[in-house]
Amino acid sequence: MNKKTIAYLRVSTSDQDLDKNKSDILFFANENNLGKVHFVEEKISGAIHWKKRELGSIINSLVAGDDLIVSEFSRLGRSMLECMEIMTHCLDQKIGMAQKPPVLVNIMHAAFYPNVLPFRHECYDSIAL
Repeated sequence: MNKKTIAYLRVSTSDQDLDKNKSDILFFANENNLGKVHFVEEKISGAIHWKKRELGSIINSLVAGDDLIVSEFSRLGRSMLECMEIMTHCLDQKIGMAQKPPVLVNIMHAAFYPNVLPFRHECYDSIAL
């Protein structure tokens, strides 16, 4: 079976631009030899539980050794608990996770990052580089 690399991009409004995120993700994937990246874009509120979004279908389709890339871990869900649930599920299934760019500069999510930073590194280290 072929390894999959999927980039999940969620926006809440049609005004949000994904081109920069796509470019950053492609650069990261090329830099780390992750192969072809399949982009999945979804315009939906983060208030909808992840299992009811396209993200749920994506994660269910991934198997051990596949990779999931997001522009920011905070785009996975509305709450830190939901983001942690997703990351834990992926780690349990041995699905690699990465955030690109891996920069922790986001004032709006200042409460999220200090709590998830150690876990984030575990997820990032799990990606098959």
